[in-house]
Amino acid sequence: MTYKNTVYQSSRISARAGLRQNFAMNQNTIAYARDGKIGPVATFVVIGLLVVGMLMIYLMQLSSTGSYGYKLNDINVRQSELVAEQQDLEVDNARMQSLAAVKNSTVAASMTAPASTDSVN
Repeated sequence: MTYKNTVYQSSRISARAGLRQNFAMNQNTIAYARDGKIGPVATFVVIGLLVVGMLMIYLMQLSSTGSYGYKLNDINVRQSELVAEQQDLEVDNARMQSLAAVKNSTVAASMTAPASTDSVN
């Protein structure tokens, strides 16, 4: 990269150009300017690339949120399946406890066992 020396005109310089007595210590008297400048097409391309990059970041964020939604939906389905299974197990537990309670009750103890239990086909 090349730089071009340009004279820096400060408000401290007196009207007479040849005098440098008004400059303080460590004051820059030369400013460096770039020779080449970016053109309008290159500016358009750079801005376009920046916009495309930001859109890509936005879409990645959006898709990750969507995948979390699918994961959450799967977890909710699994939770509802587990709740239904728990209710079925509670019903089975109640049925088994009731059969044991009926078998050990005084009414069942007073009943007689049948002589034969044949079934009709």
